[in-house]
Amino acid sequence: MGTFTAQILPRYDRRTWLVGVAVGLAAATPVVAALYWFLRPAALVLDWPLDQRGASALKIDGRTITPPRKNPAYIRLRVGSHRVVLLRRGYEPIEWNVEARLGARIQRQVEWKPVTVSR
Repeated sequence: MGTFTAQILPRYDRRTWLVGVAVGLAAATPVVAALYWFLRPAALVLDWPLDQRGASALKIDGRTITPPRKNPAYIRLRVGSHRVVLLRRGYEPIEWNVEARLGARIQRQVEWKPVTVSR
C-alpha cells in the first residue's frame, strides 16, 4: 500500500485573517442593504395626532390594531389589499382601501369630520 503524506496548509496570521474578514464585510454590506431596501415590508404611515386617539379605534381588515404612541404612526402591512377603518366617537368613520406592495410607504392624513345630526 501507498504511504500517506499529510499536506501542510499555509497558516494565516491574524492580520491576514482580519483583512479578509473586513473585505468580506465591506463587500457584503451594500448587498444586504439593497436587499433590505427592496424587500422591506409595506407600511401604513398615519399622520394622526396623539390627542385625537383617546376615544378612537383603528381596524385593518376587521381586526382592531393598537397604533404606536408616536406621530406619525408606522404600521406594518402584509403585501396585498387591505381595508383600513378609523372610528372616533362623535365623528364620521374614515375608510380607505389600500394596496400594499413590497417596500411601499402608504401615507394618509387623518382628518376627522364631526357627525351632523339632522332632525
